[in-house]
Amino acid sequence: MINKGKNKQLITLGLSVHRPEMVPAISEQMRRHEAIFLEEPPDAGFEAMLAGHLAVKDYLAELDIEYPAFSQDMCYLLRELRADGKHIFQVEPFWEILLSIHEFFADGHQPGELQKNTIQYPVYLAERNATRALMAYYQTVMAGSFDDTIRAIIRFARVDAARFGLRDSLRAQEIASMVKKYSSSYIEAGMMHYPMRRLLRQQLQPEDQVKVVFLADNVLKSPGPKSHLYSPGDQLTLLYIFHPGTLDSPRVRTLAARSIIYSKIVQKEEVTEDLHTFPHLRDELGCLRLARLLSLKDCRRLFPMVRRAGSYEARGIVAEYLSELMPQLDTNLKMTVQRFDPEKDIAPMPFDDRICLRALAMKDKGLLWRPHVGCFVWDPDEIIKPASPFPGRVYFILSLARFIDIFGSLDQIASQLVWLPTRHQAQLVYQQLAGTDAPMNQRWPKDSTSSAVEELLRIYGLIIGALKEKDQ
Repeated sequence: MINKGKNKQLITLGLSVHRPEMVPAISEQMRRHEAIFLEEPPDAGFEAMLAGHLAVKDYLAELDIEYPAFSQDMCYLLRELRADGKHIFQVEPFWEILLSIHEFFADGHQPGELQKNTIQYPVYLAERNATRALMAYYQTVMAGSFDDTIRAIIRFARVDAARFGLRDSLRAQEIASMVKKYSSSYIEAGMMHYPMRRLLRQQLQPEDQVKVVFLADNVLKSPGPKSHLYSPGDQLTLLYIFHPGTLDSPRVRTLAARSIIYSKIVQKEEVTEDLHTFPHLRDELGCLRLARLLSLKDCRRLFPMVRRAGSYEARGIVAEYLSELMPQLDTNLKMTVQRFDPEKDIAPMPFDDRICLRALAMKDKGLLWRPHVGCFVWDPDEIIKPASPFPGRVYFILSLARFIDIFGSLDQIASQLVWLPTRHQAQLVYQQLAGTDAPMNQRWPKDSTSSAVEELLRIYGLIIGALKEKDQ
């Protein structure tokens, strides 16, 4: 019901992450309110999508979206809410103004033509400064020193805090003028927009209630300020939002250092399966717990080991480092080994003694191999003491640093282990040895009745043949 009088208004600021597993919790909150204010700028197809006149797939195809599954689920939810009579608005003035600036530049205008007495100018400056600082950080983290990277991320956090401040201020002003019509309103916001609560309070009447809900906390059933899913980088940025004059300190440098490691170990890809287990939230929570254990000195040691590693490899390196540093480390934080179940799990490659023996024959014929992440190996001499999750002493190189720690060097890994190329790897090896880009089936047509083991044995046989020809 639209609020026509001066009754107290209830405004809920729902802080969440844009992950598909959060949609049910978001839905529960949105359904309790009359008006819903989304964290996105208005676009031409929105109303048509809500009304069902434009397919969700076609609507999203025209947008630049970071999380496709989340966006799709939210569109279907918003359709239901509109059908239930909810008032839904897209309100994100900062991005709306920024889009107008991009259109201004696309028409051939230059930054110097922006009028300094308009809102476009501070929005342009905030975005330009943040983008420059972010690009500088990306360049430094890949090629610069640890200390230079720390300084780069602190510079970015400062200007990003200024951008968030302007963005939240503009949005709070616009929403405050709109919520007066409704007795209850839900404001969608990312976790970094907690300061909007204060800004909204400044715009509303004293009797109006502004409540903050941390949806991730509710989902994980872990209440309390220490449980909020703020990464070290988020904490650093929030520090500058609330205290812009914060000076350099051990706390600031430690947060910056932890943010580097956290950004390497947290999962980036959107997961769409088993959402009832909250895979993203639990992944982020586990990575936060690991990062909180790291000192500035620890991060300095880990930096060269993880800077070019993928997320899974980097997490393995950090977990192993902490396990050796703290043997008493909570087992929930360690990387536990879960054995491969051939009855239930899908094998990444055939696990068969014949594969191992044929791979040993390839090695004896002179197949060269540079150990790297993403390789299966066989340990026939039982040098590796920890048990493998795979049968027959087959291991997978996820953390190369761990294997170097066991064997001493890359050369020793190659010397004492037997590489088990996957079908794809074996095809590439054969093509390199044979000097051809022709597909395997042109050289040796696959028998449609052959098993995966037999097919891989055939390709290994081709490699052995090519090695023999090379020696002649």
